[in-house]
Amino acid sequence: MRDFPSYRGQRHFPGLYRAATTGRHVGFESWLERDHAMLSDFDPLVKGLASQPFWLSWSDRQKGRSRSHAPDHFARAVDGTGLAVDCRPADRIDARAAESFTRMREASEALRWAYRVVGGIEPMRAANLRRPAGYCDPRFAVSEGMTAAVCSAFAVPAPLLGQGSDGG
Repeated sequence: MRDFPSYRGQRHFPGLYRAATTGRHVGFESWLERDHAMLSDFDPLVKGLASQPFWLSWSDRQKGRSRSHAPDHFARAVDGTGLAVDCRPADRIDARAAESFTRMREASEALRWAYRVVGGIEPMRAANLRRPAGYCDPRFAVSEGMTAAVCSAFAVPAPLLGQGSDGG
């Protein structure tokens, strides 16, 4: 719904993440948003992912003006359900953001979507997402046979070392 401006001296880090799920770029305004986009992209139940996908508008009757809010991401699940996501650490949610999140939750519930306000991802998990995410670009594509072999090898969870290995 809107662009992600980039300018000298800004305090956040906007950019584009190439989602393997859709083969398209997903915008982000912070590393927190990027990490949650990657988390959705690695979820096998997600079939679609978009950033800042729509505006929710409402009337602030107390102040006599209109308000609007665009969620950071929207994910479509393989079963057709939707998930709206706002990324904000709990200690950075002020009264204005809290109202926006409440309105987004109400609208999501009315549409039978899920809604989440998410904070930071555990650092090791985020690092484990970032590494393979860098290879989602088609220029890193391998043959279909190789893809099938790798998918087959990792289809069933298994210990890193074989049974009976001494780990050394």
